[in-house]
Amino acid sequence: MKKVILGFIFLITLILPLKVMAAQISPELTPNVSNPFYLIEGVAFSFQIETLETGDFNYELVDGNLPAGLTITEDGLVSGTVSAIDYDLADETGSNYALYNLEVVVSDSGTTYSDTYIYLTVFVFESDSPWQDLTKLKTAFEYSDNVMAQGEKGVAFIGSVNAYQVLYNATYKTFNIVIAQNTSRVPGFSNYNVVSLVFPYTATVNLLKLTTLENVGFYYIPEESIVPAYTCNEEDDLCIAYYRVGVDLNSASNTKHLYLKYYNPNDSSEYYKINYAIIYYENYYAMFETNSSSFVPTEEITVGAKVTKPTDPTKSGYTFEGWYSDEDLTTAWDFDTIPEANVTLYAKWSEAKTTNFVTADENNHFISETPLSSLYVFHIDNVTDTIENISTINASLENKEVIRVMDIYLKDDSNNIVEVSSGNYEVKIKLTGDLLNYTNFQVGYLNPDTNLISEWFTATVEDGYLIFNTTHLSEYVIIGNEFTNPNTLDSIYEYIVYTIISAACLTTTLVILKKRNKKRK
Repeated sequence: MKKVILGFIFLITLILPLKVMAAQISPELTPNVSNPFYLIEGVAFSFQIETLETGDFNYELVDGNLPAGLTITEDGLVSGTVSAIDYDLADETGSNYALYNLEVVVSDSGTTYSDTYIYLTVFVFESDSPWQDLTKLKTAFEYSDNVMAQGEKGVAFIGSVNAYQVLYNATYKTFNIVIAQNTSRVPGFSNYNVVSLVFPYTATVNLLKLTTLENVGFYYIPEESIVPAYTCNEEDDLCIAYYRVGVDLNSASNTKHLYLKYYNPNDSSEYYKINYAIIYYENYYAMFETNSSSFVPTEEITVGAKVTKPTDPTKSGYTFEGWYSDEDLTTAWDFDTIPEANVTLYAKWSEAKTTNFVTADENNHFISETPLSSLYVFHIDNVTDTIENISTINASLENKEVIRVMDIYLKDDSNNIVEVSSGNYEVKIKLTGDLLNYTNFQVGYLNPDTNLISEWFTATVEDGYLIFNTTHLSEYVIIGNEFTNPNTLDSIYEYIVYTIISAACLTTTLVILKKRNKKRK
């Protein structure tokens, strides 16, 4: 009996260490998967299932129906084109989509990792599914675990946890979001719904496109993805679109940020940008509102530390003046200050000025003595054919004629004509086409009330440009004083040469004739 007991104890001492060793050397793999997948009929799809660990792994579909047209390789590549939805094989169906649940096992060819099961959800939408009208956005909210904040467009609400904020810039359609992360949690990876956009209810699921602009500290984020406004409730009149991402809790906190853009592929003006950052609860943050399309990441600040001055943002047509601690831009932020709470800093801009403008083809120039907004664009249009009384104008010119009527004006960045009525301006028009037939010009101001010339300006020719000065921009008539009739201005010199040669020939002929007459005598 004693031998049996000793043998049993000996067996236990062998088995237990082996089990402990197996538990230590055979952990499961960590999937690096964006789930669910969203596909559209007839559109090629490709996605690589990955794990955060590296090694020689094998991927195999063990449960579920893969939509017809898709394949999965042993390397975990899911690809293909679904030509038509097979609703009979779907696990769930909707008005314009089918949903498929899949189970994939990942096995390690070695003994480092145990088999790991990855559960995937695949949505396939019909090819004529409508794109979401982003102009109908009702609200937007972001949530993670037990933290939630919601804000109407243009209004920010702070959640129940300090160090959480949402700012919305209506001009640039940008949500700037900061969320705190609890360091007491077990290190690893956490899933977040980055931001949810709420639209009015529709019976058919509408689609959006999502593109990744920048990603640090988040896992798996595709460069492009379809996102449906899928969670719909008719009673509450809403459909919600969101995208779930993973956050690496082990990465350096102040580097974690994700910049996304929801958009309608049929209308580039329909979009919303999401600038998303994560900090630790114990620290502060500085959020930077650039008031422009450029972007400055939210900065995490250790208690007792200063805010690090970021690289200056940029804004077309404006000069950056610095960071301010208030929206009214009255108090400049001192970067030697040690913050005692979260701070939001606002960029101040002044309109950039310039005196030199050129047309899009760079052929014509406009120089203003007084600096004007660099956002303005210079235009010169040939409107000769639109002037109905050209013959009346020509009749009043005494052996001169109208070559062109030019409408000269500036437009702002909203494509509106800028009223420029007083000042000192120089206009340079490149000599092309019919202007090359003349060597001397006059420029007349075409009075818009009488449609006749009411003021004359001296014009000069220099380096292939007609140049004149004026005090206002409007329609101007270009008059040719000396008609040369060559194809280029250089041809006038050819006429001079031809005249000299002709004169020489005539003189030679006369001399020869005179000599012949003398011989006859």
